[in-house]
Order: sequence, then structure tokens, then C-alpha cells
Amino acid sequence: MPTVDKTTHIGIQRSNCNTQLVTAEENIKKARRALYSLMASGLHGENGLDPSTSISTFRTYVMPILLYGLDIIMTNSKSLKILQSFYKKIIKQILSLSISTADPAIYLLSGLQPINAEIDIKIITLLGNILCSDKSTVEWKIANRQLKIKSYKSNSWFIDAKKICFKYQLTDPVEFLDTVTTKETWKKSMVNKIKTYWHRKILDEKEHFNSLQYLSPIYRLGHCHPLVSISTSDP
Repeated sequence: MPTVDKTTHIGIQRSNCNTQLVTAEENIKKARRALYSLMASGLHGENGLDPSTSISTFRTYVMPILLYGLDIIMTNSKSLKILQSFYKKIIKQILSLSISTADPAIYLLSGLQPINAEIDIKIITLLGNILCSDKSTVEWKIANRQLKIKSYKSNSWFIDAKKICFKYQLTDPVEFLDTVTTKETWKKSMVNKIKTYWHRKILDEKEHFNSLQYLSPIYRLGHCHPLVSISTSDP
């Protein structure tokens, strides 16, 4: 039997070393193939679908592929860097923006969040699904043990998720272990705060770019900027 240094398990690339980077690279390949398959439907920067529809198509059909499994393996700085580069490049191409366009403009115009925000939301959502499950489940019991026993220096997934909670100044997930919490309550108290954090951060960063001083600070998650809907074609 041949010896291999990496293999695929439930769609996630497992490797002897740097599973995060291998998985990120594989997700980018799959996302790129999905983009190519959608070109026939008009998903390309010019002379295709209008930008709003293109962004919606990208969000619906490509982003789930790009983000698949990243809530489980926890991306490192190297894998996150290549994911960010691909993500921003595609958005710029869809909106026909210059490659040097400032990051805040990308998100303001597209109504999308940075990819690290999307990953953090997936991780916190998964953590919420576990903590909101029945206390008799194996997942809840593991979470209970890991969150209460493991130190902050541990490589445990639950501790990494806990660090994300601290990053956004969210409630310590340990507090949810001894209370009955619904997924709706979790979403309001945790996930929505992450979205609010990035909403403020993007608008604040916009103010540091002189080139964006005339861009209206309108940022609605899931909705393109009104500027995108303006037709620039000849009458």
C-alpha cells in the first residue's frame, strides 16, 4: 500500500503538516472551477450580469465552496493570506475595479464582509450549535470538558473558538454551558455582534483613505452600494 502525505476526509484536505494551507489551496481551486462554470451564465467583470446579480451569485454559489471546512481546521496566517488575496481579487474583477482599489471600497461597494469575518462567524455559529444542543450529546460533553479544563495555551478547537469570542469582546462561552440557550439567542448575542464589529471597522478604515472621501459611507451587509446600480453604458 503506497504511503501518502495528504488525503481528503469529508471534503477537507488532511496533511501530515500544514493542513490549513493545503485545505485553503484546495478550496481556492474548487472555487475557481465554480467561477469558470458560472461564466456561461454571465458571471464576469464586463458585458455580463449586472454587478449586483454577479455579487449575489458569487455569494450564493462560490463562497460556500471557498469557506468549506474552514470553521473546523482553523486557518493560520499563511492560509488566511492566500484566501484573502483570492477573495478580494475576485470581487474586484466582478465589480471591474482596479487591482489597487482600497479594501474598504471593495466591501462598501459589494456589501460583503472580509473573508476572515466570514470564517469567524462560521466558527462561532458552529460553537453555538454545539452549546445549544442537548447536554446528553457527545459534542456538548466534549465542549463542556474542553472549555472548563483546557488552558488558554491549548491547541483545542474550543479554546481557539473562545479566543475569537475574546477578540470581539463577546460573552465567555463557558457561561452558556450552565444555561439553556436557543440558537436564536446565540445569534443575537454573539454572531450579530461580530457583524456589527466589522461594519464599524470598515467604515472607520474608509476615513483613512483620501481616495474614498467622496464615496458615501453606505454599508449594508448583503446589499451592494447604490453606486453599483448606476448604469454607465451609453443611452
